[in-house]
Amino acid sequence: MNVSGIVMVVVILTIVSVVPIVLIGIVSRRRPAIVPGLQECPYCGARNPKAREHCYCCGFSFIISQSNGLDAALIQRVK
Repeated sequence: MNVSGIVMVVVILTIVSVVPIVLIGIVSRRRPAIVPGLQECPYCGARNPKAREHCYCCGFSFIISQSNGLDAALIQRVK
């Protein structure tokens, strides 16, 4: 083999081995998809299952308190 043949082999091996590693590194930096079964705590940012009433990390309450000022008939008309 002459020098140009060795250079071609090195270039081809570099392309075949380095390019996939670089592409995998770029793709792996993407943000993970949002998991639909989880909700984020507005207080501490922890991800909790949607069925939970309180955050497992800080105890923040996810239950919305009902106001006493609204009439049920008014709510029905709005819906």
